[in-house]
Amino acid sequence: MSIWATTVTAELLPFGMWLVIFSSVHKTLRIRVLLSGIVACAVSTLAWIGLAGLFNTSVRWGDAAWVFELALVQMAAVGVGTILACYGPLWTQLPTLLLLCSITAPLAVQWLWRGGWLAVLGRTLNLGHGAIDLGGLSMTGLLIGIVALFTLLQLPRRTAPQRAVFANGGTGALMGALVLALGAGTIFTQHTNADWGDIVQAYQIRFGLASLVATIFVLAYGMFVTGKVNWIWQARAVLACILVCSAAAITLPLGLVVGLGLVCGLLVTIGDFFVNQVVRLYDDCAAVASILLPSVLGLLLVGLFADGSYGAGINGVGLDQYLHVPNLGVVGLWNTHADPGQLSAQLMAVSMLSGLALLTTGPAIWLVRTHLTAPLFAVTPEMPIVVEVPATSNNVAASLTAAESVTKLAHEAMPEIATADVLPDELMPRWPVASPLIEVTPTLTRANLENTFEVQPQLQPEKLQPTSDQQPAKTPAERAPNILERLRQANQRNRPEYPPARAARVAYPTRVAGRRLLRPQVEEKKDGQNSPPSEQ
Repeated sequence: MSIWATTVTAELLPFGMWLVIFSSVHKTLRIRVLLSGIVACAVSTLAWIGLAGLFNTSVRWGDAAWVFELALVQMAAVGVGTILACYGPLWTQLPTLLLLCSITAPLAVQWLWRGGWLAVLGRTLNLGHGAIDLGGLSMTGLLIGIVALFTLLQLPRRTAPQRAVFANGGTGALMGALVLALGAGTIFTQHTNADWGDIVQAYQIRFGLASLVATIFVLAYGMFVTGKVNWIWQARAVLACILVCSAAAITLPLGLVVGLGLVCGLLVTIGDFFVNQVVRLYDDCAAVASILLPSVLGLLLVGLFADGSYGAGINGVGLDQYLHVPNLGVVGLWNTHADPGQLSAQLMAVSMLSGLALLTTGPAIWLVRTHLTAPLFAVTPEMPIVVEVPATSNNVAASLTAAESVTKLAHEAMPEIATADVLPDELMPRWPVASPLIEVTPTLTRANLENTFEVQPQLQPEKLQPTSDQQPAKTPAERAPNILERLRQANQRNRPEYPPARAARVAYPTRVAGRRLLRPQVEEKKDGQNSPPSEQ
């Protein structure tokens, strides 16, 4: 593979991570998330090049391993920046991104993926083959998840139920999953050698099987619970499988990978529900369920279920034989050749990387905690509910809180409908027409914020009296231009000022071609009522 093709496939990792998270955020946050992804990618690139100059090392664009190391740092920065964009403005993310890109992610890559002290624990402390993350994606997901979890703990607990995330960006979610799969499949080309065999093919088989099981489970779960396909869950399931398989899939038996896909499906669905509804965290991006937990699980499964078929000679351990068995690779605790040292190395890697992320980025998040808020699309008691008042003929649309707007609308009298000009006398109702007064009782509770206000209409026997803050009464021409009003005004123009009581019936037509031939006689009452002034 040429260096240009390697660079393109390596850059698919941060781009795919951004697409999956971007597709699940609310549409009101997409501009901020887009800007945050661009800034995070730029900051990580500049920080990585600056570190190379600081330590007097050349920028090796022609080295495939160096390009993938940069892609891992960019992936961590883009994931953290995109998640933080949901909880605060851009300036609150910059300190965290600077520390993550200049200290946390480079040290994690150096310690584990590049062969640092965590990778050589097998030679120094006799802990298996040392900490192993063949693809480096589990390590990156661990950093993203720890920073996201610490940020969520700085926010108040969730009071309203979580809104189910459906296809805000279903196409983007599927594209993100596909892009991540392509980028993750090429990262294992850096470890291919004669002793290991074709680990890229082994990874693709295991990752494909786990993703298939996870997506089928999530599809069935979504159809059973909601009755529709949730493409966001599908993309998250693929992301979880990628993070798990980066460290564990190649070293695991093929039959166990099926159960691994089922676990990823449970984390995306049931695990996300537990985090948001039981623990009550504002984790609408599913950073804990689909990023942190799969990454930790992938690192630990190596020390638990590795079968020894791969990893012979990795990190300089067991070149000829290991545990007195020739060509024995990485072995976990639950195996014929049990190796508790491998599990100890994986646990040390998880704890050290988590502590590194907390010590470096934790203070920066804690200092800006007062500026972090719940997602803008989540309704909380601290956030006023904005209601747009529609514009009328004399006032402009104004944004008021729900209590103020509904109270103001309750004190505005509704125009009466005069049925006297439409119905004949014998069909006229004999009750007074009064305007209804709507009484509003604000019932803002922390338990149920969806039904924020209860409107109880009650008819009052008397009409509303105009107050000082009310507008003067409008003329009939200035009233709301509805169809009933226009018909009423048109009817009034064709009627005399003093209409007769009843027209006498005649046996011949009174109009021909619209011209009146005979004026019908009027049955006048004896008392002279309903007569024109000229006839009285």
